[in-house]
Order: sequence, then C-alpha cells, then structure tokens
Amino acid sequence: MPTATKQMAPSAELAKLQAAHTEARAKVRALRDKREQWNAETEELRAAYTAHSRAHPEEHRDAAGNPAPDTESARLQDAIKARQAKGNPAEDAYHEGRAAYGEADERLAAFKLATLEERIRELDPEFATARDVLREGFEQILAACEVAQNREAAVRNLVTDCPGMTGQCIDGDGRLPVWAEVARAALDSDLVPAGLNPAGRHKLGTLQ
Repeated sequence: MPTATKQMAPSAELAKLQAAHTEARAKVRALRDKREQWNAETEELRAAYTAHSRAHPEEHRDAAGNPAPDTESARLQDAIKARQAKGNPAEDAYHEGRAAYGEADERLAAFKLATLEERIRELDPEFATARDVLREGFEQILAACEVAQNREAAVRNLVTDCPGMTGQCIDGDGRLPVWAEVARAALDSDLVPAGLNPAGRHKLGTLQ
C-alpha cells in the first residue's frame, strides 16, 4: 500500500504523482494520434489506389486486377504493401504507453486512498486558525449587539420618560436580537472540523 515518504508531505507527493500521471496521459495521447495518423495515411493510399485503378483499367494486366509494372497503379500498390510489411511504427510504443499510463493511474488512485486521512490532517493548522478567527469574530459581534441593544433600551427610557411620548415613537433595528442569538449559539459550541464520518471511514477501508 503506497504511503507518503517521511521527507515529503502527502499532498506534495500526490502532486508529483499527479504530474507523472498527466505526463503519461499526454504521452499516450500523442502516440495514439501518431498511430492513427499512420493508419489514416495508409487508408488514403488504398483509396488513391482504388480510385486510380478504376480510372485506368488499362494498367491492369490480368483478370485478378494485378497492375502492370512501371505504372501508377503498381507504384501505389507497392507503397501499400511496403507500409503493411513494415507495420505501424507507433503501434508498439502506443501499447507500451497505454500500459505505463495504466500503472500511473493505479499508483495515483492507490495513493489517494492510502493517504486520504493524512491529507485531511494536513488542513488542520488552517482550520485551527479559522476557528480562532470565527470565535473572536462572534465574540465581537455579541459584544457589539449588546452595546447596540443597551443603547436602544436607553433611548427607549429617554423617550418614554417625556410626557406624552411612548415606545411607539421609537424606531430600532429588529435584527440585533437575531444576530446576538446566532453569536451566542456559535460560542456555546465548538466548530466541528469537516472529516470522514463512520460510513466514510468504512467505505475508505473497503477501497484500500
């Protein structure tokens, strides 16, 4: 089972494997294109031979349609036979490239599964920082809401203390209690880091 080396973090080693995977895929695609181009050129020769033979039946010396020597039909036929005898020069390299790509694909997939939890843990420092920032932010929000709500209460007292004035004479921001409640709820519990649940860990175990 592939694992990260002691000298390299899992994410860094994964990047190397992904680069090798991408390179192997690009190589096999280039070999495939070269192989298909050779095959297409051979088919073009066959098509040219067929078209020329039909246009020049006088170049055939027997009923089987074999072309007479030193004719264009003969030249085209010889070119086709030579290509067939030599074979597609990219054929072996293409199949070797496909095999190499398949191995790179398997290595990459196995490494992803084997190091998944390690790579999740690599994110912990950033998460710890984010959790501290969020807690500080909610503390500031709650404190600010309390200041604003206290001011609203003080304004209400000032207004209603005047003869003939009532609470209906006051406008306020109804969002303050909602924001304060959200902040309190956030501060009452710790931020849960994303990670594999029991079903996810079981699934990972079956795939490794």
